[in-house]
Amino acid sequence: MSYNFVPNSLIPGFISLCAQYGVSPDLVSRRAGLLPQLLTDPQAVVTVAQLDALICAIQDELKDPAFGVHLGEFIRVDLLQLVGTLVVTAPTPREALGQFIRFKKLVHPVGELLLQEDDRVARLIFREGGSEGISGRFRYAEMYFTAIICIARSLVRRDIRVYRVDFRHDGSGWRDELVRALGTTDIRFSAEENIACFERDLLDEPLPGHFPEYHRQIEQLAARRLAELPDGGDTAAAVLRFLEEQIGRRVVGMEDVAKHLDVTLRTLQRRLKDENTTYAALRDSVRYRYAQKYLRDPGMDMESIAAALGFSETANFYPAFKRWSGMSPGEFRRGNAPQARN
Repeated sequence: MSYNFVPNSLIPGFISLCAQYGVSPDLVSRRAGLLPQLLTDPQAVVTVAQLDALICAIQDELKDPAFGVHLGEFIRVDLLQLVGTLVVTAPTPREALGQFIRFKKLVHPVGELLLQEDDRVARLIFREGGSEGISGRFRYAEMYFTAIICIARSLVRRDIRVYRVDFRHDGSGWRDELVRALGTTDIRFSAEENIACFERDLLDEPLPGHFPEYHRQIEQLAARRLAELPDGGDTAAAVLRFLEEQIGRRVVGMEDVAKHLDVTLRTLQRRLKDENTTYAALRDSVRYRYAQKYLRDPGMDMESIAAALGFSETANFYPAFKRWSGMSPGEFRRGNAPQARN
């Protein structure tokens, strides 16, 4: 199992999105298992699974089947931070798209983007996969295609010709929204691949925001940030993986993790500190995520949940969950019962 991380700096954009749609950011972030300290630490990173859970929580609150389209329209270059700066200062849309693809992991590492061309048509392909913990409930292809097409329009300051868009999923229930946002009526579902076909000539148009020296400096900075971003081989990922493998099976402590990783306790602490996290923060993140899962299961009582999470006493589970979520386990269970969500 591999873990991918994204910078915590992306979270403010989702908080702004919540405000725009009248959704409580506190509610959806807690449902996504994002602890308050993760939201306030600018140096922190969150797992892709946590970001996916946040997106799905907003989608559930809005009850919006076309949320992928609407989120894509909401995304602006300023929300993409370093990557957005690279895009707007690029010499051409070809360079801008290439930089976005290269540094996409700084925005969201789910899936893979590829660009193919022939004499007249450019094809942007989105392939899912590559990240553990993704629920599959959110349509990332719709978000990426809509965001890229909308940003391209803003960069060249004109409409662009989109010839055809194929999706692997069935989005026929919100086809009109896709037609409106993507600018083509030729939209096909249940296709072999997610593909957006558009005018090739667009790629080589000069962009008015080109700033060569600044672009070069930002590219170097983005490369450093990408190199610093934790991935599946880092200590935090290994700790998360081991904790998730053991939760519900046996109680493990920091000493067990160090032994599993074949390092001393002091080395484990130092490596986690270097990655701007602690064992307690990682343990609580896993416990909180699984606590929510277990509380949604009516077949598990509080004693079973506390034991599965590794609490020696059920009474210790109550204040811990209150600290993580701002509500008691009972309040969370009542608010997430099937009848409460309908």
